[in-house]
Amino acid sequence: CRFGRDVFTARLSEHDLQLEQGEHNAADVVFDTDTTSFVRLVYGKKPMDDLESEKLLTLAGNRAIAQAFVDCFELPTGKE
Repeated sequence: CRFGRDVFTARLSEHDLQLEQGEHNAADVVFDTDTTSFVRLVYGKKPMDDLESEKLLTLAGNRAIAQAFVDCFELPTGKE
């Protein structure tokens, strides 16, 4: 994920999501956006296509992996 000059690498596996600062050259997907748009994408579930058409997101790489990454994020629904 690129947020201006700040770059983070996420490693997604079946059981884990690891984040670290810095770029990885063999990334399957790269999100290039601002933090507000990223929050709208992962928590607000704003479609990637919408953010791309609004020029708020540039996505490079495998879209299915990008969607799987986005789907990892969910806000709590409240107490039960």
